[in-house]
Amino acid sequence: MDQVRQKIKKRPPGAQKKKDERESPRKATSPGRVRSPGSIVTSPRSTFSTASVSPQLEMEAEMKKPVRAKELLLYFDPPESLEEMQALRNDLFEPPETRAKLEKLKSEMDKTRCGLCRTRLLFSMREMRCKCQKAFCPKHRNPQTHRCSVDFKLTDRQHMREELTKPNSEKSKQDN
Repeated sequence: MDQVRQKIKKRPPGAQKKKDERESPRKATSPGRVRSPGSIVTSPRSTFSTASVSPQLEMEAEMKKPVRAKELLLYFDPPESLEEMQALRNDLFEPPETRAKLEKLKSEMDKTRCGLCRTRLLFSMREMRCKCQKAFCPKHRNPQTHRCSVDFKLTDRQHMREELTKPNSEKSKQDN
C-alpha cells in the first residue's frame, strides 16, 4: 500500500493514471450507500424492461429480418442426391381441371414412384408393397428407413394370438 502512495506522489500533476489505478464505475458510489464489489451501477434510463414490449411488435421485427439461405435449407427437406432433385423438378406439371383428374394422377404417381424419395420404380419393385400400402425403392424398403406408420410388433402379436393358440386343457382331458 505504501508503494502505491509513493508512486502517486512521484507522478507529475498532468500525468494520466495507469489502467489498474483508474476508478471503475462500480466503485463510484454515493457517500450514503455501500456497494458490494460485484454490484453494477445503473442509470434510471437503463431500467427499461423488454417484457413490456408487445408480442405483436416483436413479431413485426422478426418479419422485417431477411430470410437467409441457410434458414431456408433447414426449413425444407433437402434432396438426398442430384437425381432426386432433378426428379422433383420434373414432377412439376399443369394442374388438372377437376378433382377426379387430380386423384387419378395421384394414384398413378403412387403406383410408379417410391413413397419417400419419389424416384421411379422398376416394374418388379412396384408390386412389392409394405403393410402401409406404399411401394418403396431398395434404399427405403425397410420400415425403419421409410418411417412406416404400421406397428409391426402389435400386428405380429395379434397374429400370434389368432393363429397360434394354445391347446385348451379341457379338450385334451376329453380326448383322453
